[in-house]
Amino acid sequence: MAEVYAHSMLKNLAKVSVEFCAFDPKARAAKEFLGRAQGKAARASNPKCEVQSVSHSTLNKTRPPLVRVTFEDGNEAVFQTKNLAVDGIVQAISNFSKRQDIGKVVKAFEKANPGYLEASRKWDARAPERLTAGVVRKYIDPEVP
Repeated sequence: MAEVYAHSMLKNLAKVSVEFCAFDPKARAAKEFLGRAQGKAARASNPKCEVQSVSHSTLNKTRPPLVRVTFEDGNEAVFQTKNLAVDGIVQAISNFSKRQDIGKVVKAFEKANPGYLEASRKWDARAPERLTAGVVRKYIDPEVP
């Protein structure tokens, strides 16, 4: 699973901050995530992304291990990793990045074709009424035209 997301792990990210107590066993996922984020494949996916770690003192075990991710658009996600698997964190970040990529493609398409998507949205709003009404009627009563 790690290999699948490593090539795009830091894509669309501006900053990654991993906070944990080095001797806390609940910080395993945070430490694994930090290791992956500092790996060659992840760094190659976005060399501009700032990756930092904040290690708490051993006296401060009350603070949960955290992974803070800031996306290029300013959105931030915070994961308390004490009960999470590192693959789940990586997959959640990857899914958000994919949604951002789709948003960028849609915006570029709208810019290149002004009015096209708005016209299709208006058509889509009316189309289900026309299409489903006939299909439902034929499905329930085949004699109805």
